Amino acid sequence: MNIAIPPPLKAEHDELHAELATATKLPGPVGSAAAEVAKLLHPHFIKEEQFALPPLGLLSDLAAGKWPQGIEAVLAMTERLKDELPMMLAEHVAILAALEKLAEAARIAGDEARLNFAHKLAAHARTEEVVLYPAAILVGEWVRRMGNEANRGWSGAMTTSDEDFHSCERSDQVLMALLGKTLGQGTIRLGLILLAICAAGAAVSELVTKA
Repeated sequence: MNIAIPPPLKAEHDELHAELATATKLPGPVGSAAAEVAKLLHPHFIKEEQFALPPLGLLSDLAAGKWPQGIEAVLAMTERLKDELPMMLAEHVAILAALEKLAEAARIAGDEARLNFAHKLAAHARTEEVVLYPAAILVGEWVRRMGNEANRGWSGAMTTSDEDFHSCERSDQVLMALLGKTLGQGTIRLGLILLAICAAGAAVSELVTKA
């Protein structure tokens, strides 16, 4: 099953990419600064759309208490995101530094559109750090827990070592403390966690816009 990026997120990525492509065609320092941003951003966007954003496409099903399709694919994506998260965040540092140069060039040139774009893209990057990446990882952890609960229903169908069992049991205890003992509790708490994360992201975006 193809796990799709939520359409609003995909549309936002496409819009940012198109605006940046337009900026790279401008003459002078603004166009040059935009080209530097594009050089850093393009490979980063590719990785995001490969494994960082598609897991968010399961949020609607999880919030509705439905068993999502494509669990194996989602877990592969979220595990890769966890593995590559330090590199993704380091790439954000480089992208934000390039955006500061673009904003400065736009300010000197009196290019209000490119100045606003630089601020918008910086806010987008920070929202990914505090909202989208953590939410995607949380989707993977919740899906893993659902799979563990389903596997326990097949009594005798699978055998595991004591070490594997206790490792899974410890992981489930952590998730149970965070999300609750039932699917209903987990869905509600997952929604509350995501709302809190989104509120934090909105606050960061507002601060960036005012800066």
